[in-house]
Amino acid sequence: MSKKKNMLLWGGRSQARINISIMQDMGFESSGTIFDISLESLGFESRFKLINSIEKLLPIMPTFDRFLVCIGSDHGLARVKISDALQSCGIEPGSVFHPSAYIDATSSISIGCQIMPRAVIGKFVSLGKYCIVNTSATIDHECIIGEGCHIMGAAAIAGRVNLGKYVTVGTNATILPDLTIGEGSYIGAGSVVTKNIEPYGVYVGAPANFLKSKLFKYNEDIVQSLLSGLGALKK
Repeated sequence: MSKKKNMLLWGGRSQARINISIMQDMGFESSGTIFDISLESLGFESRFKLINSIEKLLPIMPTFDRFLVCIGSDHGLARVKISDALQSCGIEPGSVFHPSAYIDATSSISIGCQIMPRAVIGKFVSLGKYCIVNTSATIDHECIIGEGCHIMGAAAIAGRVNLGKYVTVGTNATILPDLTIGEGSYIGAGSVVTKNIEPYGVYVGAPANFLKSKLFKYNEDIVQSLLSGLGALKK
């Protein structure tokens, strides 16, 4: 994309701050708006302007060239749903790739991904849309990573692993080769996964064992308000 873009960042906390810095490291001069209804002010200095209500966001939606949903942690479902809604509004998804990250040329990286410093994505990896690969995380050869996954800092995924949608792999966790990790599961920090993991569970320990079920929540009302408001503006 061109060096100057008017961007919408959805979410105004650490993930937004880091992504703005990475965009600068990439040589982009983007500015724009941060949207976050939970904030009265930003906790960091930025050229981006904070808007914290749908009513203020709606009139300027047509001005945005790109968006980036800056929601990390284990909120992969929210990241995908919000991103899909923004794309349906005619805004293109942005991506960030820190210059120190290594992405092998044989790998496929989908839209809206956020690749942090020193991350390594090996040969023939398929990375789904709106994934985060965090600092110094490694994804080895021939892995298939579903949409909305978050590979946290220093996590290691060995070869030919298949991650379902919305999986979170915690900091410094390890997944051994040829395993399948079920949709929506959460692998706790420092855990070592030695067998296939069922969907929508939290797994911890070395070896990793089931701890509890995992439920997903996101503010669907705010997305529906955005879509409804844009629909009303077009009438």
